[in-house]
Amino acid sequence: MSLKENELRRLELLGQRLSTLKPKLKDYACNDNAPKLLAIDIMLMEFYPKSEKRKRKVLETVRRILLYQGEGLWVHNADALTQLAIKVGSNIEVVDF
Repeated sequence: MSLKENELRRLELLGQRLSTLKPKLKDYACNDNAPKLLAIDIMLMEFYPKSEKRKRKVLETVRRILLYQGEGLWVHNADALTQLAIKVGSNIEVVDF
């Protein structure tokens, strides 16, 4: 394995480890609305305790909409090869032993 391949492998593993330690980060990746999602997450965490259920519910609904919209915008703004790969999907059969 070349040095560059080794570095890429390490970065890949670092990203995977970080996303398992902080699952919320997955929502920010590849999402054009990441700054808005972060702001809503901070509001939910800091400003609206569990007792304010109506406000929490509204914010959680807005968050879901922004999450979905942001992913779509990210795909729309991605390069043609990335869009094609997403459209085609995977044809590789994975066998789990």
